[in-house]
Amino acid sequence: MIKEFKAHQNSLLTVTIYESKVEEDITLSEYNSNPCLSFPLKSGFAYKTTNFNQFVESNSFLVESQANEFSIKKFKDLGMDLTVCFQFKNERIKLISDLNGSKCAQSYRRSPALSHLIFELVQNLDMDGLYLDSAVDKILFEEILGEGLELISPNERRWNLLRTDVAKDFIHGNYQTEIGIDEMADASCLSRFHFTRTFKQRTGLSPYEYLLAVRLHKARELLKKDQSITEIAFATGFNSLENFSQTFKNTHGLAPSEFRDQLRKVY
Repeated sequence: MIKEFKAHQNSLLTVTIYESKVEEDITLSEYNSNPCLSFPLKSGFAYKTTNFNQFVESNSFLVESQANEFSIKKFKDLGMDLTVCFQFKNERIKLISDLNGSKCAQSYRRSPALSHLIFELVQNLDMDGLYLDSAVDKILFEEILGEGLELISPNERRWNLLRTDVAKDFIHGNYQTEIGIDEMADASCLSRFHFTRTFKQRTGLSPYEYLLAVRLHKARELLKKDQSITEIAFATGFNSLENFSQTFKNTHGLAPSEFRDQLRKVY
C-alpha cells in the first residue's frame, strides 16, 4: 500500500511524502511530466529509465528530468519505504539541467548536512510556510547547488540498510548530546564492530565522521545568529569550547569567530 501526503507547496515546487509497505516485491510503471528530486528517508527503491537503472537508497538522492517514463520496484524485505519528493512546477527548471545535463536521471551521494536538513524538514512540517520555504531553499541552493556533488555508483546490496537508517536517525535526533559508537550500535541493534563496518560501507563515512559532520553543519547554521560561541559549542554536542574551536578550525580553516565575521560581511 502506498500513501501520498502533500506536505508543502510554493510557486517553485510541491513537497510530497510517499510512504509504502509491500507484502511482496512489486514493480510500478510511472510517468513524470515535471522534474523531481527524490530523497529516500528509509530504505529505498529500484529505479529504471532510459540510461539509468539503479537502486536508490537513503544515502543518496535521485534527480529526475521532465517528460520521463520510468519504473519503480519496491522490496518486501525492506519493510517500510519513506521518500520525500520535491516536484517542480516548471518543466524547464535550470537546476535540473545543471545537475543532469542530457540524462533522464542521476543519483548523487547525500552528505550528512543534506540528510540532516531533510530530517529536520520532515520533523517540522507543522511549521508555517515561511519556515518551510527557508528549509527548502537551504536544501536546494546551499547544499545541492552550493556543494560539489558526487555521482553514486550502482549498488544493489540491500543488507543492513534499515539498520544504518536507524543509526542515522539516532544521530540526527541526538547529535547535541554526548553519544558514542556504543549508543549508535545499540540503536541499530548491531555489535560495535559490525555496526562500524556496515555504517562506513553504506555511507562512506565512519559513524564518528558522520556525527562530526552533522555537528559542524549545525554550528555553521547557528553562527549566522547571535548566540555566543560557547553556547554554540555546547548546543552542538561538543564537550568544551576548546574542542569545538579546534575541530571547527581544522575542518574549515577558520576559527568560529572568524567564520562568523566572514558571514557578516557577506550578509
